[in-house]
Amino acid sequence: MEKEVITFRAYLAGGKTFLAESETNVYQHIQRASPQLSDSQMAAKGKSDERIDRMLQDAPRVILEVKEKIAALEPQLDELKKQAEEGATFDDREDALEKANKVEAELRTYRNNEQVLADEIQRQENEKMQLLEDEKQRKEAEAIKQQKGSEKESLDKLRN
Repeated sequence: MEKEVITFRAYLAGGKTFLAESETNVYQHIQRASPQLSDSQMAAKGKSDERIDRMLQDAPRVILEVKEKIAALEPQLDELKKQAEEGATFDDREDALEKANKVEAELRTYRNNEQVLADEIQRQENEKMQLLEDEKQRKEAEAIKQQKGSEKESLDKLRN
């Protein structure tokens, strides 16, 4: 008897999502043990992950753009917080508070993106350094091999 396989989007505690496949009974155990997000929350998370993946493809350039956006939003947030405390009317203060909360959420997103991009840039640099080190070691090994070959040739000539 062939078991039914289901494809679903899984959400990890660290915030990443991925597509997974499992048998229906395994999926049901996972579903019962996991916190549940609505379909719209999962779709939004998936869309966010896809956006991050596209950003990672051009990380060195994108991180500069993200830093510029953060630098522009920080004074805006400070001004809104000031207005939320000093506004002339309750409506002015409440409006500024709501805007400040939105800007703060946007800043959190950009700061998170900045960290993800910085981690990716570091990973790429480490990978390049490892490739350079591997190439250096390969060349050194090749040089040693050639030197030993030359030494063997010399010994062979001396023996003959």
